Amino acid sequence: MNFDKFIKEYNEIYKAYVREYHVFAIKIGLSDAALNILYELRVENRKMSQKELGEALSLSKQTVNSAIKTLEVMGIVGITQSLDDGKTKLIEFTSSGEKFAVEKIDKIIEAEKTAFASLPSASAENMLTTVRQYYDRFVEEAKQIEF
Repeated sequence: MNFDKFIKEYNEIYKAYVREYHVFAIKIGLSDAALNILYELRVENRKMSQKELGEALSLSKQTVNSAIKTLEVMGIVGITQSLDDGKTKLIEFTSSGEKFAVEKIDKIIEAEKTAFASLPSASAENMLTTVRQYYDRFVEEAKQIEF
């Protein structure tokens, strides 16, 4: 396979994958950023700071703040102060947010688990190994780029 064919198909798959999450967001009445934040909180299963969420999801501070404010108004997340650092705000599910996560976010995670379970074990491991190798190599190349 040549690079042009590879990169076109790789990007098509990536964009299609992202579109599926966009569809989920629309179906449950959230922005993409809000869905991604809830998904991250669910998968991490812990309180997270706005900074951690932004870094994990490659979202700007403004986008994270706006999405969290919306989720807070909806009663899905609450904001508490960190016991370690009084300035750091931690985001967590409220009790109604926990119910929302079970009814909405967990269905997405379950679909991912089902898709994963359908793959032969060796295929799943090879896929991760290959994608990791490609990413690591790309990062090395990207470091060499000067603009």
